[in-house]
Amino acid sequence: MIIMEDEITSSNLLLPSAITISSEVIHIPIPFIITTNIITTNTTTNSEVETKKTGNSSCNDCTPPTIGKDAQGKRFVDYGLTLNEVAFQSENFKTHMNMQYTEVGKENHLEVKVYDNGGAYNIDFLEFGIVKEIGSPINIFEPRFEIDISNFSNDMYNPSMEGVELIDKKGIVGDYKVDVSLVKCMDGFDYECLKLDIYWTFSKVPEFQVLAFSGWDNDRNSFINYFNDGLSTIDPNYVEPIPEEPYKYVCNDPPLDQIMNGGDRNNCHFRAQLSMWNQ
Repeated sequence: MIIMEDEITSSNLLLPSAITISSEVIHIPIPFIITTNIITTNTTTNSEVETKKTGNSSCNDCTPPTIGKDAQGKRFVDYGLTLNEVAFQSENFKTHMNMQYTEVGKENHLEVKVYDNGGAYNIDFLEFGIVKEIGSPINIFEPRFEIDISNFSNDMYNPSMEGVELIDKKGIVGDYKVDVSLVKCMDGFDYECLKLDIYWTFSKVPEFQVLAFSGWDNDRNSFINYFNDGLSTIDPNYVEPIPEEPYKYVCNDPPLDQIMNGGDRNNCHFRAQLSMWNQ
């Protein structure tokens, strides 16, 4: 049974699209995409404008993919992210997530539904990781999953692990599996979303807790979403070491070779622990 989290207010981030100069579309590497229009002729042909079908209308400046709302606040995906059977109504850019908890060795399941106005097959790349805070660039933190969706496009229901790369130099993630499929985005909305399922276990406790999910489509229109408080991981087998006291008071006349500073202090002798004394 999936538990639906209440919708939380978030801030919106407006992300521009690809730029069109004359008859060619020039793609600027994400995360920064600058829109520039240079008009060189009064005549427009199909070769001069890259047009995508979006429902009953078309656009030549298509919006980025989304797992919830677009930059204008219109919702395209219901409960775009589900973590360990708890579903969250994703906002644009950041969504409040009450702290979720897991353990080292326990399987986790992240389910994300992604909508693109060019169609599910227009989604090119997706990335999931755990970062320090909202606004942190996802591509400098580990562990993170990088999923090349273009490798799945010919056989969406039989994905190959060839399109998945785990970046994890510290060995924080143990076993993992990634599946890709097509699902309905939301009730009353006829278009399909790409659904990404990531299953994994932690071998170690990760350093940070904020979840980040990002990606772009074939036109390099990019998006990123942060979820905090995020995911907290504990190691049930971890035992915190008890620090040794460097000195202690000992009564009842300890051996003379263990007495520090000599003498009797109110019938108690102040001596070092043997471990400290032997140093």
